Amino acid sequence: MSAEPTPFEIHLPKIRKLLFGIFLILVAQVIYFAQDVIMPLMLGILVAFTLSPLVRLGRRIGIPEWFSALLVMTGFGMLVALLLYSLSGPFTDLVNSAPQIKASLTEKLSSLQTHLQSLQRVSEEAAEVTGQSANGQEKVVVDGPPVFTGLASSVAGTVGQIAIAMFLSLFILSNGKLFYEGIVKMAPTLTDKKIAVRILYDVEKVVSRYLLTITMINIGLGIAVGVSLWFYGMSNPFLWGTIAALLNFLPYIGAVIGAFAIGLTAIAEFPTLGMAFGVPLIYYAMTAIEGNIVTPLLLGRRLEMNVVAVFVSVVIWGWMWGFAGALMAVPILVILKVMSDNIESMSSFGNFLASPAQDEERAPTEDAKEKDDVGPPPKKAA
Repeated sequence: MSAEPTPFEIHLPKIRKLLFGIFLILVAQVIYFAQDVIMPLMLGILVAFTLSPLVRLGRRIGIPEWFSALLVMTGFGMLVALLLYSLSGPFTDLVNSAPQIKASLTEKLSSLQTHLQSLQRVSEEAAEVTGQSANGQEKVVVDGPPVFTGLASSVAGTVGQIAIAMFLSLFILSNGKLFYEGIVKMAPTLTDKKIAVRILYDVEKVVSRYLLTITMINIGLGIAVGVSLWFYGMSNPFLWGTIAALLNFLPYIGAVIGAFAIGLTAIAEFPTLGMAFGVPLIYYAMTAIEGNIVTPLLLGRRLEMNVVAVFVSVVIWGWMWGFAGALMAVPILVILKVMSDNIESMSSFGNFLASPAQDEERAPTEDAKEKDDVGPPPKKAA
């Protein structure tokens, strides 16, 4: 006769879920408050994963790993420095012209302001008719901080974090095997060690492919946007093309932010609203073509992710780490997807991260597996 379960054993699954939820909250708190340390480390790991195929190529042709890593990171740093230097002039011009842009926007939108004032007078008259006084109501004045000045100070404040990420990437690339061996040794059993090796190399392969492909796509998008705006007559087309390439690392949100920002600048620059609205239309059309045709064609279905999961990831990491966190949201999600595909206990989470196309591909495979498990029907007795 089996003994009845104790109250503790009955509530044990609920206790485990509660402890897991508390653990996730504590991890999120640590990630949020220690972002100055964790964020550059995560950025360095992502950069190392991205550039690791180049270091491995150098090792195959006989270049020592440390020297190949030094060459790759030096070239990468020079490209970043060259890009920042080339953008400094157009960015400074844009910052200096901010007062003129604001004055031009106020002038162009004066008719809209007149309509808003008319609506306000109508609402006040309606309030007087209904017996409500509008004298005690608070007026909301939108007077935001200088966006470009805040952006410049933020860029200057992240130089140290970028340096930490660059040096960490250099150390990982120059000691790739030792880094992987150290992680594998932490696994307790031989099976866990094999899973850890498979996860590490899958993460490196998938993340490097994803980031390199997305970077090339975004560079092409930036060139297309810059050239189109140059033909249209927009000032600083190189700057806006670069902004388009950077914002395109933010799925869904980046295109909206870029179209809105360039639309406001175009309203202040072009003489009519019709010509100004053509600028964000061009911008958004380019990003739509890229997002719906180019990226799915080049990345393939394996790297497609659940739209809801991508959007939630961008929002959460953007809330915790700001713009840099939003940029790293999708690569972090790709890493979690690879881990979920290799760890059985995380398979349900991996199914959530997968796109509907991947689920359709998995369904026939799972049905065939079930048929194999059932086996052929038994033979009838003679």
